[in-house]
Amino acid sequence: MDQRRLAYLNAMGIDVWLERTSVSEVIDSPVVEQATPSEPVETFDLSSCTHCVLSETRQHVLIGQGKASPRLMIVGDVPSEEEDSSAQMYRGAAGELLEKMLQAMKLSTDEVFYTPAVKCRPPENRQPHVAESKTCFKHLQQQIAERKPECILAFGNLAALGVLNQKLKVTEARGQWFNTDDNIPVMVTYHPAYLLRKPEEKKAAWGDLQQVMSKLGLN
Repeated sequence: MDQRRLAYLNAMGIDVWLERTSVSEVIDSPVVEQATPSEPVETFDLSSCTHCVLSETRQHVLIGQGKASPRLMIVGDVPSEEEDSSAQMYRGAAGELLEKMLQAMKLSTDEVFYTPAVKCRPPENRQPHVAESKTCFKHLQQQIAERKPECILAFGNLAALGVLNQKLKVTEARGQWFNTDDNIPVMVTYHPAYLLRKPEEKKAAWGDLQQVMSKLGLN
């Protein structure tokens, strides 16, 4: 395993067994700073969307960010508070952890496309209502159809529902492959925000990411 990936895994809080001869090298290995993504946040015509009541309280519509035709598409749940206020993805502690997860996979934010399943942040950090989710799921399905990724990584129950149209529990579904109606492989795993609350699950999440890497030939 290369030095940089070991540094990212250590930053994620995942312990890796190493040969004694390589331990000192890993300790001294710096974490490389990730450059700011060069591609701007996508701003379709949804910027003035009023299809549901979330338009009354949101600050920005977060459509997504990244490569137009990615090999890997990542779907989260809803914009974080920092993302809603800044109109930029990868903001806040969960966003920072996601960047480290991508780096451990040998990917940059420019190489993937990352989008929330629901594009507007609900007020008071509540879960989106069914009608709100269904409205955005139509846009999510359009994004998937336009990008035609080789693989999708779905973070959490809401993302899995939006991508697969199935109600799944992450604790039961993670680590398994599912397929969209167009036969795009989907891996469901824990959301970075959940991993910040439950760091003991980072090892399981890393196992899920490794399966995605194998699917994309990144090992």
